[in-house]
Amino acid sequence: MSRSVYRRDGGWRLRWAILVAGDLLAACLAYLLAFVLRTHVPLPLTQGYLPGVRFAEVHHHWPEMLLAQGAVLYFLGLYEAHALTRPRDHVGAMVAAAPLQALVLVAVYFFRQDLMFPRSIFVVLAALDATLLVAWRLGSRPLLAATRAGACWWWAPTPPRPR
Repeated sequence: MSRSVYRRDGGWRLRWAILVAGDLLAACLAYLLAFVLRTHVPLPLTQGYLPGVRFAEVHHHWPEMLLAQGAVLYFLGLYEAHALTRPRDHVGAMVAAAPLQALVLVAVYFFRQDLMFPRSIFVVLAALDATLLVAWRLGSRPLLAATRAGACWWWAPTPPRPR
């Protein structure tokens, strides 16, 4: 690839921070929505609804979940320049990242001996995380393009003063 692909303009840190924040928010929302969905919708292959108090009864590994989300996306190359500029070409990797992240989280719960955690949450988490990741990555293109142009909805650089 040419060096121009890897050239960084002044707003690359802002775009990267927005993208990572959205990815981590997608993981948190998917986790919370998995519990909400599981308590209100009887899913196939389950024994009815999950009691609402189960959310308060189990230990939640938030830092490990967020670290797993970022690490899986990084190792699948979804923070590379070509993945950021053409997210439609990498939808398969985004969909594969969610079950991998859920498997890492299963391992964390297993090795921490949190065996009372409802296992059906992991399946719902993977499906919701994949959906939210794809929606975020495809939907964030206009926002990232606006920051690339130098205009952002919360910050506008001041024009240089004439000499």
